[in-house]
Amino acid sequence: MGSKSNLRAVVVCALFVCACGPSEKDDETIIVVSEDMQSTTPGSDMTGGEAMSDDMGGQGEEPADDTQAVVQSLKVSSQSIDRIEGATQVGVETVFLASILNGGESVVSTGTVTQQGATDQFTYSASPADHLVLELTGAKPIHITLSAFNGDLSQDASYFLYHSHQLDVRVQQDENVDFHIQSTRQGSASQGAVSGSVELDGVTYQVDLNYNGTYESTAEAGSATHDSSDAYTGAITAPGVSIAMDQSHAFKLIVFEHGVSNVIKTMNNTATINGSTYAFEGIKVRYETMDGWPNPTDYWLAEGTIKKDGQPIGQVSYDYSNNAWIELVVTLNGQSHELERFVLKQ
Repeated sequence: MGSKSNLRAVVVCALFVCACGPSEKDDETIIVVSEDMQSTTPGSDMTGGEAMSDDMGGQGEEPADDTQAVVQSLKVSSQSIDRIEGATQVGVETVFLASILNGGESVVSTGTVTQQGATDQFTYSASPADHLVLELTGAKPIHITLSAFNGDLSQDASYFLYHSHQLDVRVQQDENVDFHIQSTRQGSASQGAVSGSVELDGVTYQVDLNYNGTYESTAEAGSATHDSSDAYTGAITAPGVSIAMDQSHAFKLIVFEHGVSNVIKTMNNTATINGSTYAFEGIKVRYETMDGWPNPTDYWLAEGTIKKDGQPIGQVSYDYSNNAWIELVVTLNGQSHELERFVLKQ
């Protein structure tokens, strides 16, 4: 196995924090780190985060208006993907950590890995004998059951995931997350499937998704390029809610004197919420960062239409009116609502 890195930082990041730091609401649930950028909202996907109202209503409740229905759809779709990616990373990281704590000569898929207080130190015990348990201080135990774990074990979990591998794992954390994740990568191309459930804002959603992706990395004297893309299709459902997923995420990082990243997100989802159908047609969000800070250029783009029962009710755009930040907004029935805020370097 690869050498031990700061596993607590990696695992805790995948569990607890996003680009802006710890989330007060979700400090016990799996959240994936988003792109390295300065943002005032948790996550960098097209989600309400804390900039939008979290009062979405529980199971069976009708959203108060179109705004809540649209935000609920955006939030559920993006946060579900965040949780899936976080669960995958945590599952693989825990296997690597358990293996390293046992000498690193072979894959360890059973037993318990326990964090020692608030330190970077972990201990291992052999029980249970049928799956792995990760116990982090102040968090609910995470149960990891491996059915397949084949790939390059010479470095770390990220290297494993971004190179040829076969992964079949179930990741559970109380009622918050229960995912069965299957992932296969051959060369630069990957594909997989995820089924299970996730709890968001007190509502349990059933998830049944497929994904395809690519990843390429090249390095030359003085520069490096990392290029990845992922597309998700399938369904996310709960009583009164059904979201047909069709969205993608592309990320390109070029490192030379500076680190410049380009991000493209697309969405063509259809959400049925308590009898009304909301179609997200041609949604495309594009932005660039330099050294982690938003870098406004002609590359930036936000477009697309939102329809309710076939009739246009809104669109997505950027608001450049503030000198301190750029806002990604959705305008519904003439009213603008912030989806994400990109804080500018002063």
